[in-house]
Amino acid sequence: MALRVPLIMLALLAAACVSSPVPIPDAVPLLAFKSACAGHGTTALDSWTESSDPCSGEWRGVTCQRPSSPGHPRVRGIVLEGLGLGGNAGALAALADLPALSFLSLKNNTFTGSLHDVDFSPVAPHLKLLYLSGNAFSGRFPQSILRLRHLRRLDLAGNRLTGTIPPEIGRRLRALVTLRLARNSFVGPLPASLEAMAMLADLNVSGNHLSGQIPKHLAAAFPASSFTGNPELCGAPMRRRCSRQQRRGDGETTRGQVGRRNSRYRWMVVMIMAAVGAAVATLIATALCAVLWWKKKKKPTPPRASSRTSSTSASREETVRFDGCCEEFDVRALMMGAAEMLGKGAAATTYRVFMGGQTDVNDDHAGVVKTGGEAVVVKRLRRREGATREDERRRRELVREMGSWRHANIVNLRAFYASAEELLLVFDYIPHGSLHSLLHGQ
Repeated sequence: MALRVPLIMLALLAAACVSSPVPIPDAVPLLAFKSACAGHGTTALDSWTESSDPCSGEWRGVTCQRPSSPGHPRVRGIVLEGLGLGGNAGALAALADLPALSFLSLKNNTFTGSLHDVDFSPVAPHLKLLYLSGNAFSGRFPQSILRLRHLRRLDLAGNRLTGTIPPEIGRRLRALVTLRLARNSFVGPLPASLEAMAMLADLNVSGNHLSGQIPKHLAAAFPASSFTGNPELCGAPMRRRCSRQQRRGDGETTRGQVGRRNSRYRWMVVMIMAAVGAAVATLIATALCAVLWWKKKKKPTPPRASSRTSSTSASREETVRFDGCCEEFDVRALMMGAAEMLGKGAAATTYRVFMGGQTDVNDDHAGVVKTGGEAVVVKRLRRREGATREDERRRRELVREMGSWRHANIVNLRAFYASAEELLLVFDYIPHGSLHSLLHGQ
């Protein structure tokens, strides 16, 4: 009896172990894929059962690799071609949960929907071969495929894909040896970035709606059969010649152009450079103005006591008194003073004027006897015929300069009055200061 109890316990433990098998890691995503294909040829997957091991060799289309360290083998490849399998493209998302998957082929089945719903990122480190041709996948080129940096062969031919071929495909999938996009509905130019695929040996984009000139490096490497069925493609190796606009390039066929995004970047650079140039030009102009103002400020100005404009600039009347001039006066006081003409010439008439006083004329001496006021000499110059405003401005500037002259042998200019019609120059009066008086002793 003592030996029977341990034997019974061992039997129970063995039965418990048999009834609770250890779960197989890759069986869950594979069975999820089978479930997503329910009603679409799943009889072809009858060998996929929960009670068996995917790596036992009994599962149809599944291959495994032996682990390098102790552990369970992992699914390496899935080949299910022409089995009538179907369902939405989302079914492929389950297969993306196989971390060691390097080879997937679902050619010639009936899968539909957009591949944008499938994230291939989990298999990016290992997936090298992807064959999805001969189905009914739709939508634009799946961006998640561009993350498969180790991908060697990509076959999406014979589907319903639309839109443009991604401009950056050549830079993102540099390891591609095979690229098959035939019999879809792609539009636009062939990306110039395909030149970055140094190992590309199998290219087929026939049967689409591509346009523009075929890049020269592709034309030299592949036959015309790779491009046929695109009525708007031109250039070698096709027989259709390119127009001038097509030679310049549509989209990316020109050098250095990679889509509208790069074009916008170039415009941004141009605008920034223009703004910087305008700012620099403004700074230079401001600096020049400051230098000119500083020089003008340092330039000495003729000494003067006062400057007064007697009316608006439209009449251009101006009265200016220099240092040491007579008392404050205006042209009315000057013209109302008693005057004696001293001489008359072709350009001017000279008067002796007494301002602010009375004068008597002495016939015996042919002179004026001053009884009060200040005596000055006024030289009256009339405006020349045909003189322009610029001439008048220069004449006034010259008179202003004369007001600053100081010399023992030159009679000082004390003031002047200028108008549109005449110019009055006011000098100090010097008795017997003329050449005639010195010669004749008068």
